[in-house]
Amino acid sequence: MKLIRAGLMSAVMVVLMCSGVFAQGTFIPQGSAVVPGVESAYFKPSERWISTLQITNLTNEEIDCKVTIYNYDGSDVTHKGEVCRGSSSSSAVIISTGTGLFSIPAHGTRFYRLRATNYKEIINGHAVVQWSSTDPKIHKALMGTMRIEGIVDTTTIMSHITINNGQPF
Repeated sequence: MKLIRAGLMSAVMVVLMCSGVFAQGTFIPQGSAVVPGVESAYFKPSERWISTLQITNLTNEEIDCKVTIYNYDGSDVTHKGEVCRGSSSSSAVIISTGTGLFSIPAHGTRFYRLRATNYKEIINGHAVVQWSSTDPKIHKALMGTMRIEGIVDTTTIMSHITINNGQPF
């Protein structure tokens, strides 16, 4: 009987410890915005379209951000993007690839760039931008824009739209 109780207690302890580990990895958003019209296409090296979400932290705290990109059929294609920051040179610094999870320092800016990489691939859908903070009193932390850049031969065409009509979210 003591052996059975000891076994059950051990099992309960393992479950409790594992649930704590899973809880730490959970992203719980405090705010979000939906961004329609996200697209990326790769027809040939001299003809492609790239969507870039530029997201700015308006707070005095570091903010965790999660970008999820949904394709035309509802599939998650977030892994086709990269998270970048600016630099003092002419090219961006890639922070991470294959994930839409990243942190933005207080008053800092990061961008998530979606790139179709396969010949004749077209991604056409929407993005969901979510944020989380250790400060539960923060209600609006981010603002941003989406840039769509088209490159055809030697001509570059760009357009910008504001996320959430330019209002903090």
